[in-house]
Amino acid sequence: AVFSSLEGKYGVAGWQWLFIVLAICGGFFAIAAALILPDYPASRTGSTMWTMTEDMRRIAEVRMIADKVTATSVDTETNITIWKGLKMSVTDYKLWIIIFLNIAISAAYGFSNFYPAIVRGFGYSRVITLVITFPPYFCAALAAVTIAYSSDRFGDRGWHLATPVAIASTGYIVCMATTNHIARYAVSYIYIVGLFGANPLIQTWISGTLAKNPQKKTTSIALNNILSQLGNVMAPYFFVQADEPRYLMAFVLMFVWSWCC
Repeated sequence: AVFSSLEGKYGVAGWQWLFIVLAICGGFFAIAAALILPDYPASRTGSTMWTMTEDMRRIAEVRMIADKVTATSVDTETNITIWKGLKMSVTDYKLWIIIFLNIAISAAYGFSNFYPAIVRGFGYSRVITLVITFPPYFCAALAAVTIAYSSDRFGDRGWHLATPVAIASTGYIVCMATTNHIARYAVSYIYIVGLFGANPLIQTWISGTLAKNPQKKTTSIALNNILSQLGNVMAPYFFVQADEPRYLMAFVLMFVWSWCC
């Protein structure tokens, strides 16, 4: 819709309009989230003021404490400063392991920016090409919910992360071996579903293993989100224009990073 209606409008290219529209939507939801999301279940902020009773807030807080790896009946460190929480985060080796996992999986799904270029070989129009990139991501969304449910149901994080990522890497093997567009599109369901289906578990894992207190948990999640972008920074450089349409180097590197994860 953006490309068909806004291309060249006011001298701005369609891809630039796309970024503008996305930024406006993102900004709107960021403001809405700041107003709606509570700071903490026990706090009287955001939606907790009208969606949760006092008993509900207490239950939510107790469940979060019980979900910690170092579970205690009473959290005795809720009043420490954010700076102490930051120090506790950066001195915990588990944070750096999870950051590495996140960098690796981010680099492994570096195809996301170039996926339209991969399916462009079908020869359809730009709009149809963009449309057929949608189904694998829809399946990935369903997989993410299913994997997350199973992970909680069985009380496991590691295997529920590693198995889908390992399966996803097999799709890269096919892409290394052939440039057939139908084959590549078919296996894209494997690596898109596997990688994006497993990715949310990293946030859950860090929330559980680095949750000694809210400050450590908060800073750990933030550091993980920031530093893991190194994977997204390096991934576009895997795709060299001279390698199109095979992108052999890119698929080799994404395969390697998936196994690092």
